[in-house]
Amino acid sequence: MQATVDISLTPSDRRFVLPASGTRSLLFRFGEDTFGGVLTDASNRDFQPGGDHAGASLDVWAADTSAIVVGTKFVIWYGGDIGRGVVTATAAHA
Repeated sequence: MQATVDISLTPSDRRFVLPASGTRSLLFRFGEDTFGGVLTDASNRDFQPGGDHAGASLDVWAADTSAIVVGTKFVIWYGGDIGRGVVTATAAHA
């Protein structure tokens, strides 16, 4: 499944910079369901603390992605909770 998401990474003293071209380092928690996936930012802005990214792309490979629907809020995890997001659009992989 591919989702378009708006995310906000929490400002933090923690130092990390993840590439806008695609990172598999994050986990995404939708209620009780946690997914791995690839997050990319078409505007080419790297993911780092305090960053906001509208229209980012989240590609998830899972058999059951029914928890990922438009309007669903989720938590972003990278060794701890680092931000939040909301799904703005979805599409199935071809």
